[in-house]
Amino acid sequence: MGGLLVAAWLRQTQGMALVESYRLWQVFWQSVPQREEVLADARLRELQYRITEMENENRQLKRLLERQPTMSREGIWGAVIGRGADAWWQVVLVDRGQQHGVKPGF
Repeated sequence: MGGLLVAAWLRQTQGMALVESYRLWQVFWQSVPQREEVLADARLRELQYRITEMENENRQLKRLLERQPTMSREGIWGAVIGRGADAWWQVVLVDRGQQHGVKPGF
């Protein structure tokens, strides 16, 4: 008897309730971000953050380079042209030498 009532109701409404339900279900699942989209958005935000950080660091380094002539008494300026293979952060090769006032252990 229940199946007959459902069939009559579907015929009367021409299945619009089912069509609407299906449409709402599709809209819901299309609005839920997929895993790949979430990961891509997170990666994009990370890269934007890193760009901002590097721009800030670059700005600070440029300010230091502008002050270089006034800082000559405070240190010896040089560029890092190589790093030690075993101690990457502890050993550096610079483009300054003894003729510039650099001594072993500096």
